[in-house]
Amino acid sequence: MAHKMVIHAGNYKKGSVGALEHHNLRENGTYSNKDIDVERTKENIVLKRPKNSQYQDAKEIIEKRAVNQVRSTSIWQSEFIISSDQEFFKGLPREEQNRFFQESYNYLAKEFGEQNITCSAVHYDEMTPHMHFDFVPMTKENKLSRKEVMTRERLTRIQDELPRYLKEKGFDVERGRKMTELEPKDRPKHKDHKEWKKELYEADRALERREKQQRNYQKKLDNQKEEQSAQKLEFDAEQKKFDKQAAKLEKTMKDLKELPKADKSFTGKMQMPEPDYQKLYAAAQYGLAAYHLMEETKKKNKQLMDTCLELKEKNKDLKRKVPTVKEKLYQSEQLAKAARLEKENMVMKGALQELKKMKLPEKGARAVINSTMETLNKSVQDLTL
Repeated sequence: MAHKMVIHAGNYKKGSVGALEHHNLRENGTYSNKDIDVERTKENIVLKRPKNSQYQDAKEIIEKRAVNQVRSTSIWQSEFIISSDQEFFKGLPREEQNRFFQESYNYLAKEFGEQNITCSAVHYDEMTPHMHFDFVPMTKENKLSRKEVMTRERLTRIQDELPRYLKEKGFDVERGRKMTELEPKDRPKHKDHKEWKKELYEADRALERREKQQRNYQKKLDNQKEEQSAQKLEFDAEQKKFDKQAAKLEKTMKDLKELPKADKSFTGKMQMPEPDYQKLYAAAQYGLAAYHLMEETKKKNKQLMDTCLELKEKNKDLKRKVPTVKEKLYQSEQLAKAARLEKENMVMKGALQELKKMKLPEKGARAVINSTMETLNKSVQDLTL
């Protein structure tokens, strides 16, 4: 979308010409305008410098050429301030910014006459770059008359033509809405130079505040990403540990094809050969290890689910402010992690179900397996909630 042109016209009497020059050429030692950055004043450029001074040059033009009577209330200097919005200049290198103002100068010089120009300067040391174009409002008949030179029709034509002229030169600008397109109550009142600069300054400050807010949101997202990366490393480490333990238990289960059976002695006590006893003992150890593993897994799963819920709330808050693809990607990764963990738990559940099918000689060992199965089922239920 094209950027709006700023074309502001102003007029100054004899007594204001000196102050106008001091502002244009930065001849003051200090400035009440806090928008001026004196460290950047050296970046300003002068497109037309006065031969003597702006006041003396204007006086000379009027005294030598004006054919009408010059009164104390006569306008000595008319001025145009040319600019655009801050985003327009951010997208242009300094060389192109200079060309933008030089082309604007060329258009206005042709329109009002090079011989009438007293001073023109481009200010880069303020919030938004802009050009001052000052000239004596002299008619072709050498009559000093602001009313005849700065007519409403002429200003309207310039508002139309200058943006088109600059667009033909390669700049993405356009004029704002015409006054005739606005209702009388909506038409802006004329603003002097200070009022215009104040509004432009406030608009640019508002833009800076929005950009700062956007940067803060992006910083939050970046911090969230770092936090998620750290949690992913921790989760992967726990997953590797779990996989290692599960593989070990699976190997043990394969070795336990069939549990031994005990025989009663003549005293009524259960007895079995030493190898069979060791096999049964290993099965009991397996069940106990599986129980502790499931308890640890349940604890880790609960921590993971709590973390996921917390991150989900944070993501919701950030998504309302700055929707990003990063958040959607993060949520997908978390769901994939949960699904993978559920799958691993199902493997362990299957292993325990196989163990449960084996015939255990003692109620204690069977109770361990049953307890393990209940714990595992609850862990899976907690995970899928």
